[in-house]
Amino acid sequence: IVCVTEWNSLKNPKGFFSAWNILKRRINDAKAIVFGRGMEWGDAAGEYIRENNIEKNGLDLRGYCSREIIDECLESEADIFISTTLEESFGLIFIEAMAKGVPCMGGLKSGAVPWVLGIGEEDVAGVACNVKDPDATASCMERLMGDYELRKRLSANAIRRVRNHFSLVACVNNYIEALSCVVNGGKGW
Repeated sequence: IVCVTEWNSLKNPKGFFSAWNILKRRINDAKAIVFGRGMEWGDAAGEYIRENNIEKNGLDLRGYCSREIIDECLESEADIFISTTLEESFGLIFIEAMAKGVPCMGGLKSGAVPWVLGIGEEDVAGVACNVKDPDATASCMERLMGDYELRKRLSANAIRRVRNHFSLVACVNNYIEALSCVVNGGKGW
């Protein structure tokens, strides 16, 4: 599992770590890599983990890293990408993971996350759950970890979804369509 977050209430890292604790009781050999500001053993995350008896075995806190390091990790180490953010206006990190073919998991009511993942669409690239509920989040992670065929299908969909909805060509075409609608007085959208 790869998680990119930071230590603030909207990013909900406590939700991730609480879910991780539950998941480790169910799947002892689970591993997670966590990137982001405050995500080192000597930072807020490490302190929270120690104070709340969060399982450390299999947990790799890598802190704030360059985009290249995160991209390499997504390519070579990630089976699942998760963000437990409570609110996301777009979710570029999901697009970056999807472009690498990594199945994603995010919040069902976390702003644009369900739309980015294509929840309810044919080319769905991930799963969504109530990230405010650690047990639901752990169950969702467990489901993804335990179902290779689901991950394989979501991976293929992720690559296709990025190409069809978020590539430069797709974005430019959407802008042209929106501007054409404005020029035509709102007709055609």
